[in-house]
Amino acid sequence: NHAVVGAALAKSWHLPDSITLAVQWHHEYPALRDGAVGVPEESVKLIALALIGEQLYAHHALSLKAPEWDEHGEWALEQLHLSASDLEEMAGDASEAVETK
Repeated sequence: NHAVVGAALAKSWHLPDSITLAVQWHHEYPALRDGAVGVPEESVKLIALALIGEQLYAHHALSLKAPEWDEHGEWALEQLHLSASDLEEMAGDASEAVETK
């Protein structure tokens, strides 16, 4: 499982626990939603940020949705107190930034 290996690497590199836990739990949305595993809020926000970043990339580079976006995108936006219109604005900003580089 790449999440377990990634978390082990993050820990061995002495990254903060918030990052290690985000790596470990980044595909476990049902457990994150119900809070059963006790992942700290900071790690949950990092996971949400990663999913939003993946969606922005998929939209810009591939004209697709990120694989987990339909099922968990709304959750990710809620974790960061963002709306769908915020995401659209970020998508435009990201496209402009990529195209000017």
